[in-house]
Amino acid sequence: MGPARHAFAMERRRVAGIDAASQALGHADLSTTLGIYGHFDSADLNEAFRAHAEGVAEQDS
Repeated sequence: MGPARHAFAMERRRVAGIDAASQALGHADLSTTLGIYGHFDSADLNEAFRAHAEGVAEQDS
């Protein structure tokens, strides 16, 4: 598996969900996709921190 396919799959998972990524990659079984792309990466962590900070800022205003 090449880095471009992995980047595509991770972005598809992030934006549209694991089901869409599985379908786009042509996996017959969702567990295949989950096993390879079900992990979180630094972009997921950064997005979680950003969303949390925005939520805190909204509560403070």
